[in-house]
Formats: sequence, C-alpha cells, structure tokens
Amino acid sequence: MTKLLEIKEWLKGFYGRFDIYLQAVWKFILSASAITVLNQNLGFMEQLKSQMVVLILGLICSVLPYGGMALICAGVVLAHFYALSLELAGITLFVFLLLYLFCLRFENKVGYALILTPLLFWMKIPYLAPILVGLTGGIVGALPVGCGVVVHFIISYAKENAPSLSSSTVDNILETIRMIIDGLLNNKAMLVMIAAFAITVILVHLIKSLSVDYAWLIAIGVGTVVDLLILIAGDFTMDIEIEMAGMIVGSLITILISLVIQFFLFSVDYSRTEHVQFEDEEYVYYVKAIPKMRVTSPEVNVKRINAQKSQRAKTLSEKERLEDIEEEDELPRGRSQTSGITPRRNIETTSRMSASTRSSVGTRTPQNTARTAPRTAPSSITRSTAGRTSEGRRSAVSRTTQNNITSIQDRIVQKPSTHDK
Repeated sequence: MTKLLEIKEWLKGFYGRFDIYLQAVWKFILSASAITVLNQNLGFMEQLKSQMVVLILGLICSVLPYGGMALICAGVVLAHFYALSLELAGITLFVFLLLYLFCLRFENKVGYALILTPLLFWMKIPYLAPILVGLTGGIVGALPVGCGVVVHFIISYAKENAPSLSSSTVDNILETIRMIIDGLLNNKAMLVMIAAFAITVILVHLIKSLSVDYAWLIAIGVGTVVDLLILIAGDFTMDIEIEMAGMIVGSLITILISLVIQFFLFSVDYSRTEHVQFEDEEYVYYVKAIPKMRVTSPEVNVKRINAQKSQRAKTLSEKERLEDIEEEDELPRGRSQTSGITPRRNIETTSRMSASTRSSVGTRTPQNTARTAPRTAPSSITRSTAGRTSEGRRSAVSRTTQNNITSIQDRIVQKPSTHDK
C-alpha cells in the first residue's frame, strides 16, 4: 500500500508540473481514437480514412476545448453520412444542433463525456461512462452522457441500414426521411439506455457527496447495481435485446476501473476521522474531518563525482610525494659537497649577497680578508649540523639555512665599522 501511495504522489507531482502538456496529450488521444472508431464503423468517405487526416485532426483537437473537439467529430460523422445519404446527413445535422445547444453550457466541466460515451460503447464497457461522470463531474453530467448515447445509436443505425439508405432516390426522399425518424425515435434500447445512464449519474453524484464513511465506494457499488437493474427491467418490459453476459462482464470491469479512479482521486483514512464542533455569534458548526492517505516520497541525494578531476588530483598528489622523496634522498648526498645542503632559493640569495659583499669590500687589504676568515667558521658548523639532521624533516633544514644567511648578513654589515676603527 505504501508503494502505491508513493506512486500516486509521484504521479500527482508529475501532473502538477506538466499539466498543460498532459491535457494536450489526453485530448489528442481521445479525439484521434474517436475519429479512428468513426472511420472503422462508418468509412463511407474514403478521404477521411487516411492516417494523415486522423493525425492532423487529432493535433487540431489537442489545442481546442471539448466543445471544439465535439464539433470536429460531428463534422467527421456528417461527412460520412453525406457520402452515404443526403437525407441522413440533414437529419443528423439537425439532431447535432439540438444536442450541442443542450451541452453547450456544460462543455468545460463534463464535455468530454459527449465524446467518451460513444467510444466506451465501441470498447464494450459503456457502463463506465455514468459512473465516471458521476464521480468526477456532477448532476449536469447526465446531459452529455445522454447525448453521447444518442450519437452512438445514430451511428449504429447508419451502419446497419447503409444498403437501404444508399439506394434512396429523389422519388422516395420523403419515405427515406420518415424511415430515419421512425428508426431513431422508436429505438427502445436507446431510450432505456438514456434513462439508465442519467439516473446512474445523478445517483452516484448524490451518494459520493454524502458525509458517510466510504461514500465513494458505496456510490460505485450502488450505481453499478442500479444501472444493471434498470437495463434488466427494460429488457423484460420493452423487449429490447441486451446481452446479459456482456453486461455483467462490462459491469465488473467498470467496478475495477472505478476503484482505480477512486484510489487516485479520493483515497482517505477513515480510521482517523475527527468530529469538530465550534460556533460563532450566528451559527454552530459541526465538522467531520477525514485525513487523506498520503506518504512522503523519499528524497534521493545524488552525489556526482567528476572522474577526470579525481584522477587529476590523484596524479598531482603522487607527483608531489615523489618530489618529496627525491628531495629527502638528495639531503644525505649533500654532506660530501660544500654547499649541497642549501636549497635552490637559498643558493640564489647567497650568490646575491656575495656579489654585494664583493662590491662593498673589493678595495680591502689582505689583512682585512685574513681578519674575516675566522668568522666564517659558523658556516662549517651549520653545515655539519645540517648534515647530522639531513634525515629529519625538510623544514628544520630550511630554518637552519635561513639562520645561517642572517648571521652572515649581520657580520658583513659590521665589517666596515671595524675597519674604520
């Protein structure tokens, strides 16, 4: 159950982000399916049976409201009827105008029922139409559902009587018109189906709006049973032909699909029902609060690692480690040299200092040179000390060398004052 709730929350979030595009896709699928069914059941005009025509009409319907979709589908029906019989096309046009006037006001709310109902008849589950409209729409949904039933029976009549309608001539136009009107008005199965679906829509909507527990489930069960009972009663009283096995199987499929719709639209936890009472200066309020069944989707944190950057950092670290090892290996070999322990930066500093020293004391006598010779002894002491500590850390060697250079600078600064004295 938790997994289903997670899927439900993900679907709701996905629909919330892309509702505009999903609505267009839904309208395209609905209209293209309806036009394809019309071409398969009628097919009197060969030009409309092209897949390219179906695709273009579906794309146009995807950006139109449900009223525009109904008009395009009605145009396809009239085109097929015109290719079959001019009289049938004229009568159907008049009927469609009346139906459109009835459903014009409600096209934005439940206008999809006018197209969905004939499509469900073709899928052998027409009993889903009143249950679906009653759960998602309102009482006014009975009108488009009834109009959809009329459209289905008009198409069925044209399909069954196509040979006689196509053979009509100018001399028997009135007989053809009378035959069409009698065939539609005296169709008892159509009248029973309209009454059953309208009553089911109203009953389902009223029950699901009650404040009782499991109202939607009760509405689905009662609506399906009432629809079956009305159809069975019509079969016995008006002697209409209804296939009982198909009706029962279709009703079971209707219940399953309705339960799926109820789970996604109205899944609540009745075990946590709360009754709240409060009042103000004018009214006393009794509120029944039922929490919805929800689950928080787990948050997944994806950590992306740049493999190329990691490999580069690894290569640099290995290169630095090798340089450290080479410098540590060079320190013991420096004891056999006179200035091998001095780093490159310190060597450059020493060479610059020696050049300045030569320029300042270039004119001194050999006595001064001899006098300053003993004072260079600390340099050898420092080298011997550095040689003993060459196996230590490199930082200690650098500090010792820096102290050595500082002492040499101090002595060089003091030399002119001693010579003057």
